[in-house]
Amino acid sequence: MLVLSAQVAISLCLLLFAVQARLIARDLPVGAREFRQGWALTGLAFLIQGLNSLFHDGFSIFAWLSGPASGAWKAILFWHPILNHSRTFLLTTFCVLLCAAMLRAGRDGGRARRVPVFAILMAGMVAGGLVGWQENGFISVTHYKSVALWDIMELGAMLVTLYVGVATNRMDRGLWVALGINAFVLALSVLLFAALTSLHLSGQWSPRPSQVQMAKALLYIMMVASASFRLRQMRRGAPVRGFFRSTDRAVASFEL
Repeated sequence: MLVLSAQVAISLCLLLFAVQARLIARDLPVGAREFRQGWALTGLAFLIQGLNSLFHDGFSIFAWLSGPASGAWKAILFWHPILNHSRTFLLTTFCVLLCAAMLRAGRDGGRARRVPVFAILMAGMVAGGLVGWQENGFISVTHYKSVALWDIMELGAMLVTLYVGVATNRMDRGLWVALGINAFVLALSVLLFAALTSLHLSGQWSPRPSQVQMAKALLYIMMVASASFRLRQMRRGAPVRGFFRSTDRAVASFEL
């Protein structure tokens, strides 16, 4: 039950962060439109991720309460890989969209291009679900290894996004900090899930699943705190900046 409790805490943190991101996007000044689009896209992606994760948690709790002999237990074992990988591919797709928005900002004479962002994010999530479906159910060693491998992909995408945010100067510092914490969560996840493949093997160290989820929950609380701090700063009139001062302001490339 400790694992499930930590997972619920993670889901709630994701949803709270999504709400904070949308509030920041709403309240940012018109002159900071490129930063506002970054926060808005982040809020949408993490809202989908949080809802997916909360549904997964509710399903898992129901299966746990029903017992190992129940149909719900068998169903959740089948859906575990599908839901886990769907969230990984969702955020990888988010990183691609955010990078594209920052790289395209300022082109086409400043005209925003309408992009079906929600549909693209959902397509990425479905693609991850298909990857999980191929695992044909939850087998701890196989799934933990798969999670670690696909998390490397997501981590790489997140690190590239952070680099592009600095290189283009089109990511708000507060968003960079929040996504940097998320990247650290992914790096830790890769290491810990790789170690979990040695669970129950004699002579091999492995963290407990509850320890993995509690560590991730603590880091997600830090991400929420960073977004809350940025929101308070903004409402107190703090300037909205990228990493460098520039007189050549970028414009949004996506309309959400």
